[in-house]
Amino acid sequence: MAVRRVVLWDIDHTLIDTRGVGRELSAQAFEQVTGVPMVKQAKIDGITEPVIFRETAKLHGLHTERKDFDRFASALTKAHLERAAELRERGHALPGAASALDALFAIPEVVQTVLTGNVGASPTNANTDFRRQASD
Repeated sequence: MAVRRVVLWDIDHTLIDTRGVGRELSAQAFEQVTGVPMVKQAKIDGITEPVIFRETAKLHGLHTERKDFDRFASALTKAHLERAAELRERGHALPGAASALDALFAIPEVVQTVLTGNVGASPTNANTDFRRQASD
């Protein structure tokens, strides 16, 4: 039996750059859920959405619970769906992303998939759109 390797990709800031759309959508959902404009955002790289939401809320002097995050996730998903065309327009594949995916795809022992902390219809979950963009 051949040894198989799994490559787990995080999409945001690894394969794509949303050019600010992601932050705008987070700010929109944050204010919708908390009633407070998001003037600061917690560190986002390598962190899951629940942690980003909780830490961002703390930066604004807010205490949140899981139900607040669930509402945020729903609002964020809705915002991504509403602005999907803008995300495709403004966002772009990072240099080398398509060639990295293609190089690993050419190795039969390698399986690639997404591992992410994102929710709903975020860019990470639009990976078919990413493949299309990366190959354009």
